[in-house]
Amino acid sequence: MTTSNIARSEQQQTDKDYNKNLLDVEEAAKFLRVKTGTLSVWLCQNKYPQLKSIKIGRYRRFLKQDLVEFIESLSHTNAEWRRKS
Repeated sequence: MTTSNIARSEQQQTDKDYNKNLLDVEEAAKFLRVKTGTLSVWLCQNKYPQLKSIKIGRYRRFLKQDLVEFIESLSHTNAEWRRKS
C-alpha cells in the first residue's frame, strides 16, 4: 500500500466513525428515551443549555458523546438536588 492509499484508508475510517456517532433528531430522542417532540421543545425553549447539537443546513444533528455528557450532567444535578432535600 502506498502512503496516499494508507492516508485515504485512514480518512475513510475516520469518516465512518464520525458518521456512526452523528445522530439525527429521531435517533437522539430514541437514545435519550424521549419523544422527538419533547426533544424539539427542549431545543426550542433552550430548556437544557448543556444539550449540544450541530446545525447542518436545515438539519440538526447530535454527537453521541455529547448526549452521554448531557445525561451525566443531569445525573450530577439530580444528585446535588437530593443532597439539598
